[in-house]
Amino acid sequence: MMDLYGEAHLIVFARLPSAGQSKTRLIPAVGERLAAGIYRYLALRSLKHVELLARQHGCRVTIWFTGADADAMAEQFPGPWKFQAQSDGDLGARLEYAFEQEFARGAHKVVVVGTDCLDLNATDLVEAFARLEESDVVFGPAKDGGYYLLGSRCFDGRLFRDIAWSTPQVLVQTIRKCEFLELSYGLLAERHDVDLPSDLVGLRQQLQQEDSRLLDTRPGRLSIVIPTLNEAENLPATLSAIGPPSDRLEIIVADGGSEDATHQISQDFGCRFVLGPNRAQQLNIGAAVSTGEYILFVHADTILPDGYQALMVEALRGGCIATAFALSI
Repeated sequence: MMDLYGEAHLIVFARLPSAGQSKTRLIPAVGERLAAGIYRYLALRSLKHVELLARQHGCRVTIWFTGADADAMAEQFPGPWKFQAQSDGDLGARLEYAFEQEFARGAHKVVVVGTDCLDLNATDLVEAFARLEESDVVFGPAKDGGYYLLGSRCFDGRLFRDIAWSTPQVLVQTIRKCEFLELSYGLLAERHDVDLPSDLVGLRQQLQQEDSRLLDTRPGRLSIVIPTLNEAENLPATLSAIGPPSDRLEIIVADGGSEDATHQISQDFGCRFVLGPNRAQQLNIGAAVSTGEYILFVHADTILPDGYQALMVEALRGGCIATAFALSI
């Protein structure tokens, strides 16, 4: 067992997976139940690496939780760790209290991780504690501008105060705090959190590698993805030709930030509505959240022919991996 350079405590910030309360920014794209399922998957995946760290290096692990009691958390996330309720307040106040308590219990180094990271691994955790031999603070930068990990070898509650939480400035602002407090810091490799529909592209790729059925498709269902940007004039006719959503047909409007009635038209027709910053991301996000066995990408000004579903499915069943309808102008 390798010594982690002194008394090392690992904090895991987690919550009970609950429909409507977990991964709320994913709910418009995937629904409440699947959003909660995605959170549980990410949490369990992170905890596998935490358990490996605890087993191999003797690190003390405490899951600081919210949204439940300790028994409910232990049922969802069994393992060699203790459970403790988070304090009240914003994320900064809760982090400050957790770090204060762990140092009061004799820790020489404290590292906190969340349960949103798609590619966290045990090596990241070992490296974080090792970096605290030479730096006062260590960060694991997240691609969205926050951090998936923060570690410290000294307690200073000011590090967590006056931060614009849940914004892309979190990491930069916290680094500035380190500089103001004259705390040295180090950076780990950048990782990816899963918070937004755009993050589901990477999640689906990971799930395919693991042969997971979390984002499974429904046999026989057709998913139509329509990229839009201010298409209120054209969209009604396109949707009318497609037909209403049903068990065998879902319509996903992947929007680029329309300022007209595109969103309202989509909602009134029963479409799923997701946002993407550009056309490529719109298509990728639409495909990532789709649940159909088949996917059809349709321009917002396209009128599909009668019987399009049968024509497309028949073509694909003939051995094609892709098909298209001829353009008539």
